[in-house]
Order: sequence, then structure tokens, then C-alpha cells
Amino acid sequence: MQTHPFQLIRFIDPSCNFPIAIGGNISRNRQTISLVYEIAGNHTQLQLPAIAQQPMRSDDLWKRTCFECFFKQPESTAYYELNVCTDGHWNLYRFSDYRKGMAEASSIRSLPVHTYTHAAKFTLCCNIPLGTLVLPDVPLQVGISCVLAHTTGKNSYWALCHPGRQPDFHHPAGYLLHI
Repeated sequence: MQTHPFQLIRFIDPSCNFPIAIGGNISRNRQTISLVYEIAGNHTQLQLPAIAQQPMRSDDLWKRTCFECFFKQPESTAYYELNVCTDGHWNLYRFSDYRKGMAEASSIRSLPVHTYTHAAKFTLCCNIPLGTLVLPDVPLQVGISCVLAHTTGKNSYWALCHPGRQPDFHHPAGYLLHI
């Protein structure tokens, strides 16, 4: 299993200038994607709720602090979007094409999430069971991103790249990692 480190860049918004860094790593064995996100710096100005007693599948997670992973098979227009929050709530969607045909990937029933908080670092870890989503030996193209909700009420948007004039994590040009 090979681990791929990543570093996210902030979508430039002068009203939300906050000195932190977001990185992590992604790896894959045949049927699991393992993700680790790390926020380095003063994360006390971010809304990072603790793990809920009963984390569950939820919608609209991107409206708050939410870590995201997009993955697809090369040459395919269909893709998956994972949303996972610091409180453990999550969802996995399948799209038939760019922002079209959205449906929950119902074959995934749970997604354990672990978080760790240190003075200058916040870490979120999760494993995506691929199960029936993709064949074990098929390579995947991956886009990684996150939305950070600040205590000021503003959000900042982070991704491997920002190919458009607005934050757009679904954009095919954002799938820069190959696992």
C-alpha cells in the first residue's frame, strides 16, 4: 500500500485570511481508501465540533466544516463524493456526470471517523470501504478538499487546486492524485 501525501491550498478570499495549513495523506489497499487530514496552526478559530454520540449519515454537511474526497475511475464521467465532519456525521454520494445524477451510495452503511486535537494540530482520519463501488484493481483519480467554518461566521475553501473562478470541488481538473 503506497501513501500519497497532499497539501491543500485556500481559495483566495481576502475576507477570510487565516494562517493555517491543511495537508494529510491518502492510501489505498484493494478495497479501502484511508484518509488523514491535518490542520496545522491555530485551529481555535475554527468550528470543529467533537465526535457525536451517534454519528450518522447526513446531508448538507458542506455547509459547515467538512472534509471531502472525490474519486472516480479514469475515463469515466461518474464519480463519488465523500463528506465527513469533525462530529463524525458523513455521507457518500454517487454522481453519473459532473454535478448530475446525485444519489447516496447506499451500499456503505457506516463510516467510522476518528479525530485528535493537539495544541497546534487537528487530525481527522477515516477509511472508505470501497466494497461494491469499484473493482479492487481499478486505479482511481482523486480530488481532496475541505470547507472550514470559522468562528467569525465565514467559510474558507481548500482543495488540491482551484480550476475555476469560484470554489468547485466537483471540477474534473481537481482530480490530481492517482491511487
